[in-house]
Amino acid sequence: MDIPQPVAKGLKIRMELPFSEFGEDRRRRFVSDLATITGCPTDQITNIRFSPGCVIFVGDLDAAAVERLLDLYKGRANADDSQELRALNAFLEEYSVSKVTDDFEIRVQIRTSKKSGDAKPVAVLVHGWNGDSATFGAMPEYLRASVDCDVKVYPFSSSWWKHSPSILFVARNLDNWIRNNAAGCELAFVAHSLGGLVVRRLMIMQDEVTAGFERQVRNITFIASPHNGATLASIGRHVPVLKSAQLDELSPGSSVLFDLNAQWDKWLQRNVSGRCTVRNIFGTADKVVSNNEGRGLDPEAVPILGAGHIDIVKPAKEDDEVVLTVARFLREAGFPSAAHVER
Repeated sequence: MDIPQPVAKGLKIRMELPFSEFGEDRRRRFVSDLATITGCPTDQITNIRFSPGCVIFVGDLDAAAVERLLDLYKGRANADDSQELRALNAFLEEYSVSKVTDDFEIRVQIRTSKKSGDAKPVAVLVHGWNGDSATFGAMPEYLRASVDCDVKVYPFSSSWWKHSPSILFVARNLDNWIRNNAAGCELAFVAHSLGGLVVRRLMIMQDEVTAGFERQVRNITFIASPHNGATLASIGRHVPVLKSAQLDELSPGSSVLFDLNAQWDKWLQRNVSGRCTVRNIFGTADKVVSNNEGRGLDPEAVPILGAGHIDIVKPAKEDDEVVLTVARFLREAGFPSAAHVER
C-alpha cells in the first residue's frame, strides 16, 4: 500500500557567534563541515537559512542523517571516545554550537511499501574504487534467483577524475542509505574492493552510536577487498592529476587504513559470532589485490580460479562460481532460498 516515508527532516543549530562575522565563506565552510559529519552531500542540504540571534542555522537534511546526528549529540556526555564522537566535538567547538534540535516538520514523499512483517532480508552490494551501479553486472539478478531476498546496489562517487569523498564520508552516507532503504530488515553486505573498507568503517560506526543496526547484519562477504591496501593506489597517488582522498586512504601505508584495521580487529572480537558471519572471496588472477590481501583473516577464504579484479564480480551466467558462493554464504547466514531452489 502507499504510505508516507520520510525523506528529509529539518535541523536547527544554534551557534554562540556574532552574526556579523558569519559571512558567506564561513557559511559555505559550515555547510561543508555539516555534510562531512552527517554523510549528507552538500547538494542534499536544502532550504538553508542563517538567522541572527547569535547565529542560527536552519535547513533540511536526509532524515536518517538528522536522526543519527541527534543520537550522537544527545548521548555524547556518556559515550565512549570514538572517531565519530571526536569529529562531532570538533565541529561543535569550531562553531561554538550550543544547541542542536530537530523540532521541525518532516518532509515526506509517497512510496509503495510492504507491511513491515512482510519485509524480505536485504543484500546490499557495495562497489569498489572507480566503480558504479553497473560494477556487479547481472549478479543482483542471479542472486535473486537463488536467494529469497531483495538485492540492492549502493552507488557512491568514485573515479579517477571526479569527486571521490573519503571512506569515512561514504560510510556515513551508506549508514543514512541503509536507514532509509532497509530499516528493520535483516541485512547482508557484499562488498567489492574498496567497498570492503567502506563496509568495515560502517560496521565500526554502529558501535559508536546508541541506535546502531549491527544486530540486523547476518553476513558480510568481501570480494577482492584490499584489507591492507592496494599497491596500485600507492602509484596513483603520486600522479598529480589523480589526487583523491580514496586513493590516499587505499594506499598500503595509509594511516587511515592502519587505524581502520586496528578498530576492525576489535569489532570482529566483539561482534562476530553465530549472529554474523564474515567471509572472503578472491580471484587468483587479480593484478590489483594479491591473494594474501584478498583472503583477509578468513581461514576458509574462497579462491575463484582465473578471476581478475573486475570480472570476479561480473558473472557471465547464473551458476558462475562467485554467484554460487555468495548465495551459499547468504543461505548459511539464514537467508531463505528462492522458491525454485532446492533446500
